[in-house]
Amino acid sequence: MIDTIAFDLWSDCFQIVRPDLFIPKANILWEKPEDLWERHIFPQSIFNGKQDKYYPRVSLYEYTQRAPRRICLKVECSVSKLLKGENFFSIRSEVKEKFASVMEETLRVMGVETTAENILLAPANKLHIAYNMPVSVSVRIILDDFYRTLQRANMDIQKTDYRNGGEILHFHYDSYELAFYDKVADMERLQHCPKRAVCCDKYPEIPVYQQYLKDRQLNILRMELRMNTKEAIRKFWYPCVENEETLKEIRIQKLSVGDCFNEQTIRNILVGEWEKLEQNVYRLPIFRRSITNLYEDIVRRNADVTDKKLYGLVPVAMMLASEGVVAVRQTLQKQYGKEKSKRMIKNALALKIPRYKPNYLVEIDKALKKFAPLTPEILTKKIKKSIIKLNMDNAKFLTVEEMASILKVVPMTVYRYLKAGKLQAYKFGKEYRVYESDFKDFVASCKVGVKKGGRK
Repeated sequence: MIDTIAFDLWSDCFQIVRPDLFIPKANILWEKPEDLWERHIFPQSIFNGKQDKYYPRVSLYEYTQRAPRRICLKVECSVSKLLKGENFFSIRSEVKEKFASVMEETLRVMGVETTAENILLAPANKLHIAYNMPVSVSVRIILDDFYRTLQRANMDIQKTDYRNGGEILHFHYDSYELAFYDKVADMERLQHCPKRAVCCDKYPEIPVYQQYLKDRQLNILRMELRMNTKEAIRKFWYPCVENEETLKEIRIQKLSVGDCFNEQTIRNILVGEWEKLEQNVYRLPIFRRSITNLYEDIVRRNADVTDKKLYGLVPVAMMLASEGVVAVRQTLQKQYGKEKSKRMIKNALALKIPRYKPNYLVEIDKALKKFAPLTPEILTKKIKKSIIKLNMDNAKFLTVEEMASILKVVPMTVYRYLKAGKLQAYKFGKEYRVYESDFKDFVASCKVGVKKGGRK
């Protein structure tokens, strides 16, 4: 799904009807005094940072590199927050017409007149795509495992707090970023943030995931790819362009906002980036078997390799699996030198090694290839299943006789409570069973207080 998009509208595609809604006023760019000719002024909309409703970030700037002088309107917004007030549930590609109409109305409120057609044809200069995946393992465990594996792989990473909340792990590349973070922690912090965009009165889906956050029965891992330049967007949208004429044509045309609403392309981009990351980071598995069995397994799988070469490389492969590439390279360089150690590591990595993926990696693979949107209905079903599973794992069943002995009443009294619906129970054949937690709630609801002015 599309998370954030930024695009440019040139002066012939929009009109400022309320210049007073900008700080400084927007007409300063058209009526610039002589003493400000050499200065770059960027009027921003006063609606930036409003709390009652989500508004995109809108600013004006001059484009003076080429003649004639032109003025550009830069718009940046979260598509899901604009349409739904939150970025928890998925946005499908079919909503691009709705996005354009809502954006047109919102810009009109902000003092800018344009059309939905101009918005869809505007060139995109920033694009963030994301996908929320329910996983069975805690997201913090996954992030910690990512971090430890990256340290062994000697990749450039940074672990920090995301500005909207949640523990996040960045993978920094030249022109883009790949991030993973805990969406539950992000939404919890957003609920207590004064600048939150969600509003329960306007968006009926909000109570669904608020209840989900309260129960904390599921884990949501968010994968987000941030393409912050036009070149990065073109690189992912057109990965293999060998013809120079086609490449020049793509650079001239640029990628429009409407072209970005392509669900199949977004899915292919996320799957490809995940496979590349998994291949680079998890080159060697985390073995959970004894060293003896591992040694024998590697020897058996590489029967075509000569014994002399094999017995020299198997210990190197086992060291790589346990200590990582960096530590092994430093150890081998002291003994064999730089060139030989590099050759030994390369040959060890080329061996046929049993690779056992952790369960959560398999879950992520399946979720990305399936690419099913997270909707309120799906989330509600998952919450119910998780609550039932949690109760089955941790709770204790009570029989009617046990409850009667605790309450010091006859079993018939408990049966009357069950038939009246005052006590929630499960029926297996002719027998009733009640969770201990439900029984405690029922006992607490029966507490009677002393009325004011009554007898003690």
